[in-house]
Amino acid sequence: MVDKIIDRRKSQLFLHNISPVTNSYDELVKENLTCGKFPTTKTGIIKMLGLSFLVGGFISYIFSSEPCQDEFYSYFFFISTGVITLGEFTLFLIFSFGLTVKHPAKWIALDIVFDLLASLFAIAASSLSMKLCSTNDIVNKMTGTLSIIGSATLFFSCAALFLMYRYVTYEDENELPQPRPLKDARKSIFA
Repeated sequence: MVDKIIDRRKSQLFLHNISPVTNSYDELVKENLTCGKFPTTKTGIIKMLGLSFLVGGFISYIFSSEPCQDEFYSYFFFISTGVITLGEFTLFLIFSFGLTVKHPAKWIALDIVFDLLASLFAIAASSLSMKLCSTNDIVNKMTGTLSIIGSATLFFSCAALFLMYRYVTYEDENELPQPRPLKDARKSIFA
């Protein structure tokens, strides 16, 4: 009986030396979603960049001298960009304050779907307003361009969030414990 326990313990030590136990997949994802850590991840940086472009397009639209002759496209762009910017900023704050740690899969799925739909909708709204509100005002062209760049960046943020959740990357592979040589290493029969 004691021999079996000793053999089991030796095999566990041998396996631990070959492949050390590290954090599980969910623990690594939750570690990136704790309070204050999300803005420093690659996904958070991409999302901040996209939000800044969208806010820049939104503010330049507010200060443009002549938004559009057709009122429908003028309000369509203004409302759609404003709602998308507000929704993206709200999700960014939810991730930044660590409110997603308990159920990361639900929040990540919500963010991916919202990013995907919102970025495609904002690209369509920006393109329509640039094409149908053809004025020679440089601010109007800058508004559409900033909004398209911001929407495309948010689309890449959607992909980056999916990859962060899907694939676990280790920060430094040297931090993983190296296998130790066994004290009673079995020698080859040919030695």
